Amino acid sequence: MLDDLGREAKPRYGFGDVVMLRWLPRSRRSRQPEMPQEALPGARPSHPTPSGQRTEPQGPQFFSRAEQTLLAALQRPGFNIAGLRRADLLPLLGQSSPATLSRQLARLRHLAVIKRVLGTYRYYLTRAGRAAIAAGCRLTEHTIIPALA
Repeated sequence: MLDDLGREAKPRYGFGDVVMLRWLPRSRRSRQPEMPQEALPGARPSHPTPSGQRTEPQGPQFFSRAEQTLLAALQRPGFNIAGLRRADLLPLLGQSSPATLSRQLARLRHLAVIKRVLGTYRYYLTRAGRAAIAAGCRLTEHTIIPALA
């Protein structure tokens, strides 16, 4: 079908048609043919995660030296009152870059070990996080490492 200027007319949908298209299941909609991957310049295929691979962040690694120093720094008494910032942790951790520390803090936030203070860059330990870190450090230092030695 051609429009007034001789071009192919695009189908026009009324409000009811748009609503209908939106709520129809995808299987009942007319599907457009998918473009082959070679047709997209510079695009790389995404790799879906295998079913056995972790999609959630790992828990604290009590045998990692970097992780032990981070968890020990989080337990400092001064941070219980005022909270902690990434800038406060950087001098205590020495070899960690700011980006690495940000990723570690985000991982601990996802695990609910720390919680962010709204409107600031400060974090504080949750009760469960404080108990988990204390128990994990105690088990590592006093039970597991002496048993391995």
